[in-house]
Amino acid sequence: MVNDEITKYNGNFTNVSQSQLESDMDAECKKYTSGIERKACEGEMKKMSGQLLADLQKGDNADQCCKDGKLC
Repeated sequence: MVNDEITKYNGNFTNVSQSQLESDMDAECKKYTSGIERKACEGEMKKMSGQLLADLQKGDNADQCCKDGKLC
């Protein structure tokens, strides 16, 4: 999911707001999960969106974002 966002923004998150990233990640949750998993995904993405955006803005890859967010 994070890789999709990195591709979408070509790795440049300078002008991406936290609310935009939350919206994008909600769409990713809907794309890849369903039911209770979707609700859990959306909740975690909302909680960690600030950290995720900071990581993406400094150029971290998806694996590093996952580790920083303690999701893997």
